[in-house]
Amino acid sequence: KPDPAGVQRAFLQRARLNAELARWAAAEADFSSAIARLDELDAIEATNPFVYAERSAARSRLGRYAEAADDALTASIDFKTIGDKLRSLLASSDVAIASYGAGDIDEAISRMR
Repeated sequence: KPDPAGVQRAFLQRARLNAELARWAAAEADFSSAIARLDELDAIEATNPFVYAERSAARSRLGRYAEAADDALTASIDFKTIGDKLRSLLASSDVAIASYGAGDIDEAISRMR
């Protein structure tokens, strides 16, 4: 049986390659597969806000702003949980931008204050 962490990392690597090649739909699918496997990992490896932040970026590129905002919010919360205040703030800014794209202007303004 394959190592769950290895499988998850393989999806992440392929997602990042697809993102570099601007293959956003493939990148989003691979980030989603990596996220779906987080429950199979131990607690330390399962807390990976970078995956949510990267999927948020891919979803924004695809025009799926509401989903991008949800992922950015998860990333912001997870970054804050692990004590990374700067990345939490940046992810919160991504929530604002994605919310604006989704037409939720009030949420976008609220996040930027």
